[in-house]
Amino acid sequence: MMSLIKSALKAGTRRIRLFYANRDKPSIIFDAELVSLLAAHNGRLEVIHHLDAEQGLTKPEEIIAALKGFETAEAYLCGPGPFMTLVENTLLGAGMRARASAHRAASRPRATTPCRSSRPRKAT
Repeated sequence: MMSLIKSALKAGTRRIRLFYANRDKPSIIFDAELVSLLAAHNGRLEVIHHLDAEQGLTKPEEIIAALKGFETAEAYLCGPGPFMTLVENTLLGAGMRARASAHRAASRPRATTPCRSSRPRKAT
């Protein structure tokens, strides 16, 4: 996800919102790097942190709230299968249409969770 975020910030002018779910604050990968990107791209990058230890598991209502203002944007998903399924189903239920095909890529060797690059968009 970080390479997608960096590329989009460097090459484009669109705003980016990251809904970033983690177990707890110490488990946030790229935390310092995200803080730097937020400072360097004031107003273009927004990070919504969700910490399971404090908030419980992610709920559809949180995903819907994070979608506000980005209803016609593209969505990229990465994480554990059940999390990606929850997010994708919630986005589709909110009216976004999935691309004809979704791309699954293996993550780094130490991780066991695949990533799915999907570009749901609002139905026309």
